[in-house]
Amino acid sequence: MNALIIVADLGNLRAYRQTVDAYTQSKSLDLLEDVANPDAHLRFGETVTDQAGRFPSGGPMASGGMSHGENHHTEAENQKRRVRFIANQINRIVDRESALPWNFAAPQQSNRAILGQVRPDLRERLRKNLSVDLTKAAQKELMERFS
Repeated sequence: MNALIIVADLGNLRAYRQTVDAYTQSKSLDLLEDVANPDAHLRFGETVTDQAGRFPSGGPMASGGMSHGENHHTEAENQKRRVRFIANQINRIVDRESALPWNFAAPQQSNRAILGQVRPDLRERLRKNLSVDLTKAAQKELMERFS
């Protein structure tokens, strides 16, 4: 049976089409897309406009160093953006390959969050879900895991 195999982490996504030859029953994988999240590898200073030390600490008459400001949960917000980006890519790919069931693998800490952002009608077609990072796995290992 032909199917999609999608492996992802919060920085990369690879989508494969698994095809089965009708006569020999041999399986093969074809890479459909290799998507890198452009925001996943940015440093904190590249994502904010203010630099540390630009805010005076204390009152108007106080002397001393400059404050670093507040964090405002930027790491949690960046995590949400990465999850949303990967889920949107999955929505687009699975929707485009509308006739195929799909399989998915992502690290345990992000697997549930990513699938929570995938459209419900597409989640219904999910055949197998693994909570493991297979983004760097060889095609042979992918075919063994999703057989």
